[in-house]
Amino acid sequence: AALAVAAGLSPLAKLSGLAVVAFAVATLGGLAWRRRDPRWFVRTAGPVVLATCVLAGWWYVRNLRLYGDLTGVSHMLLPAIRRDFSVDRWLAGLPGELAGLWYSSWGLFGWFTVMLPGWVYGAISVAAACGVLGLARAARGRAPWLDWRRIGWLVAWWALVFASLLRWMTIAKGGHGRLLFPAIAGLAVVLVAGWRALVPARFSDRAFAAAVAF
Repeated sequence: AALAVAAGLSPLAKLSGLAVVAFAVATLGGLAWRRRDPRWFVRTAGPVVLATCVLAGWWYVRNLRLYGDLTGVSHMLLPAIRRDFSVDRWLAGLPGELAGLWYSSWGLFGWFTVMLPGWVYGAISVAAACGVLGLARAARGRAPWLDWRRIGWLVAWWALVFASLLRWMTIAKGGHGRLLFPAIAGLAVVLVAGWRALVPARFSDRAFAAAVAF
């Protein structure tokens, strides 16, 4: 019931919430396949889809009636933020936009007007790189404490949201890190797993968790 309500409300908050629903249903489908129980999938995914239709469906029907556009994007894209897409121009500007996306994921105020000190972004980048390297080390050593299927699923979830953001950046200017927040929990789990792989085993999980929280 909690999953159905949370997933059902997500498309009402952001269009990317539709990806949340798709990911939830796909996850339940994967679990049902492992259980070899299609009826379990119907019992679990059915309420998620129904809750989405009841809680958020009316908004998309409203968009269709008012704007002739199910998502309302055509009405939302004001001339000031609309992008005239050109592959060459978009690819040339992509590195700079990805850098802005990274900065705004961690701390940025206004429309890139008030930023954190440069060393803060540097420290965050180093910490994130350590997490990735640690995860690679754990993969190489086949760490038994990691469920790689779940890690892969979390990475796929983040990649899905990131791909939807790239699609948005082809039609609108200014990609912001907040648009990746629907999948931030999955990325956090992956980074923490990578950091844990770099910490000696003699440190308890409790001590490690306290250090990360600090």
